[in-house]
Amino acid sequence: MNKSGIYAFNVFVKGIPAVVTIDDILPFYSVKGITRPFFADIGLEGATWGPLIEKAWAKINGNYERTAAGWQHEALRVLTGAPSIDYLTASYNSEQIFSIL
Repeated sequence: MNKSGIYAFNVFVKGIPAVVTIDDILPFYSVKGITRPFFADIGLEGATWGPLIEKAWAKINGNYERTAAGWQHEALRVLTGAPSIDYLTASYNSEQIFSIL
């Protein structure tokens, strides 16, 4: 976490470079005294990059609810600007998957 609590991500929205700025306030819930993030978990040694990138993705889409049941390749395309394809690997055998990779 930085002192200002503000983060900016360079992304590609519909192929156009953009900067998405977010704060570090993340949604949490508590069950039986245990507090957990609602979505992406805090990483090893307290790493927060996962939940922060997820928050930027939610902002791009309007809110967290609009990212529900989304496709991971869409988020990767926005983060990298590279084309992406989603493969449902259950319909391929290991040799076919290796060939795709």
